[in-house]
Amino acid sequence: MKPIKTLLRLMLITGILLFQNSCKKNEDDTTEPAPPPPATQNDPELITRMEITFTDSAMPANQFTCLYIDPDGQSGSGAPTQVDTIRLFASKTYLLNIKLFNDLATPVDTVSNQIHNEANDHQFFFSFNQINVQAGYRDLDTQTPPQPLGLQAFWRTTAPGPGGAGIVLKHQAGIKDGNIATGIPDLQAGMPCIVQ
Repeated sequence: MKPIKTLLRLMLITGILLFQNSCKKNEDDTTEPAPPPPATQNDPELITRMEITFTDSAMPANQFTCLYIDPDGQSGSGAPTQVDTIRLFASKTYLLNIKLFNDLATPVDTVSNQIHNEANDHQFFFSFNQINVQAGYRDLDTQTPPQPLGLQAFWRTTAPGPGGAGIVLKHQAGIKDGNIATGIPDLQAGMPCIVQ
């Protein structure tokens, strides 16, 4: 009987040791969870605020800034909370400087710096409704031949009248062709515009 008791004890001890070892963390196992994939140049930018500074080319001291604020950005479901009216004078040329921000980032991210660095993958497009304004570009990307970017632009006004301005920033990573239909929008802003 003693050999059976000894055998049972031995099996019980072996079972307990196996169970304990199977529950122990393997200290040699240094694998960590995989980090999230990094952002790529194909990811659209999150833009919550656009500031456009207009400078009268004939009188550079005459400057004003208009804001377009969309707190959750282009892909969010909320509406813009601030859309300033752009007020221009007839028969003038205005130099535009556009700054873009992501106010959801901490600290606030100046997205226009990234757009500038990725100029070959972005382009602004300007359109006008019921007003006669001609738009052009003052900055180019580094492609051959260079294509427009639009963080720096100009608008030329003619006759007075009320209307609207459309400002679209397209993300065209690897496919920039100067066509507004190409790529995905990082920003689509409609703003009232009055030429007086």
